[in-house]
Amino acid sequence: IAHYNLAGVHEKGLDFDAAVREYTTAIRARPDLYFAYNNLARLYLLRRHDPGSALPLLRQALKLEPEQAEIRYSLYKNEGWAHLSLGLPAQAAASLTRALEINAEGGAAYCLLAQAEESRENTADALADWEQCAAFSFDEDVEPEWAAMAQERLSTGAGQ
Repeated sequence: IAHYNLAGVHEKGLDFDAAVREYTTAIRARPDLYFAYNNLARLYLLRRHDPGSALPLLRQALKLEPEQAEIRYSLYKNEGWAHLSLGLPAQAAASLTRALEINAEGGAAYCLLAQAEESRENTADALADWEQCAAFSFDEDVEPEWAAMAQERLSTGAGQ
């Protein structure tokens, strides 16, 4: 737990390499600490642009079957993000749909799902998801670029 907490301190201090080391140490010490898997996977996605390393972490955390809905939502959302980053929009959509079944107000999941639907050329579905993304853009897990994409797509009719 101390390594997990220290990783969070490093993350807030923008020392992402140290945060990765501490989350990894926390996982080695406590293989059941799904919070650490999730946060480490998010760092791989956001800071290292390495979805291939994030995906196994997320799968391992999901195998632990966390009880908290918030964590399950985040794990599926991040799994969808990883699939999308790997160019697998159908798998991304499946993970993101599961995330939204857990939390129907998950702004980040809508933003990512809109991108997956665009990749699949489902323009009407993408536009509906961009609307939800914009509506929940105040959520802390909605990346600023996703909120900007939502505004852009809505102003142009999602490319229609």
